[in-house]
Amino acid sequence: MPLAELVKVNAETKEKMWGYSAGGSGITTSPVLANDKIIFTSMDKNLHVVGTDGSMLFKYQLDSKCQGNPAVGRGVVMVGTNNGTLYCFSSSVGFTMIPSTPLVTMFQ
Repeated sequence: MPLAELVKVNAETKEKMWGYSAGGSGITTSPVLANDKIIFTSMDKNLHVVGTDGSMLFKYQLDSKCQGNPAVGRGVVMVGTNNGTLYCFSSSVGFTMIPSTPLVTMFQ
């Protein structure tokens, strides 16, 4: 069963420094670190963006679960869902969806 909490552990002391709860549901993708932001998805169909201090920066409800890791490049975060929808967000302007319409169909 996937873990429901993202944790930062001190490598020397092995002590937990902080934890971010994914709301009781499991984390489904490997966290991606980009520009001091940790990006991942969870079983409850949410995209999470967490600061390196464990604070929630952004959360977005997707149309379906996601099993593929988020992709990050040139200020854009992309995540595809099991329904075949590709979500694109601009991280440079506060995680605004690109385009502003809710969904971009990746395949049918």
